[in-house]
Amino acid sequence: VYQSEAIGFDHVPFIDNEPILNMIEEKPKGMLPLLDEEGKTPGGSEEKFRAKLTDCHGSNQYFKDNGKDTMAFILSHYAGDVVYDVRGFIEKNKDELDRGLLMMLDKSKEHMVRVLFPKDVGDMSAGQRKATLSLQFRTQLGALMKTLQSTQPHYIRCIKPNEDKEPLYFVPRSCFEQLTYSGVFEAVKIRKAGFPFRLKHGEFAERYKCILEEAGRSCGSGRTGCTDILKFLNMNRENIREGKTMMLYRAGEHKIIELKRSIIMEKRKMNETLEELIKLFFERLARAVRACRRYNISSPLAEKARKLLAQY
Repeated sequence: VYQSEAIGFDHVPFIDNEPILNMIEEKPKGMLPLLDEEGKTPGGSEEKFRAKLTDCHGSNQYFKDNGKDTMAFILSHYAGDVVYDVRGFIEKNKDELDRGLLMMLDKSKEHMVRVLFPKDVGDMSAGQRKATLSLQFRTQLGALMKTLQSTQPHYIRCIKPNEDKEPLYFVPRSCFEQLTYSGVFEAVKIRKAGFPFRLKHGEFAERYKCILEEAGRSCGSGRTGCTDILKFLNMNRENIREGKTMMLYRAGEHKIIELKRSIIMEKRKMNETLEELIKLFFERLARAVRACRRYNISSPLAEKARKLLAQY
């Protein structure tokens, strides 16, 4: 965005997880593809799979041996080092159930069981290989990423305050670790250093032109209107920038201009409400004066009401 808008902006360093993700899932030498391959190979074993991991990724900074345990390895994730033991990996990855058991589940009286274990799963021929767990994971993850990229998601980070499900009780260390490992602090750092608030020139001018109108000044449209508003507000141009197609600004500037706009809009709303009340008052006063005339009622109060109506 900054490049396309020709905004001078220093790159904010952040922890990039792509290298370790590629090591885990990228074909053909990723860990998950290697696991699938080993499961299909006659005579494949966890020992051979573990040896292939060292051959393919031994020099990778995110991959480490686990001391003398030749069946385990360590991955340096964003949250820290995690030890993995490959014993049972191939069998679990196949995700297979006995054919007879599958057919029995398909005949269950419970509809949900039949849905979870349909007949076609049990009828698969030897040439039709069931998708492994790792392949299912990669396929589902790819579908999820495709969906996310086609939308404008708003994320809600859920933090578990304590393990005991107690209300109004926070375990500081646990909460801090969750915020750290979920990337919240990293996202805040990047957001603070960048320009998170962005509006097209026309949208910015239309939204904040009321600030100039309140001061009795005219406001242009599009980029001209944006320039007029910025000149009037005399804001720090380091924190609010005019791009080619949009305005980009930081949280502090957003608070200032939104506060000014809110004050003006509230003032207008109060004026409109006051005008409605005054109008209603004089309508009722006029009805009272007409009633006095109709019934020939004369009093100092009625006279004052007639004079007040004449002034209105």
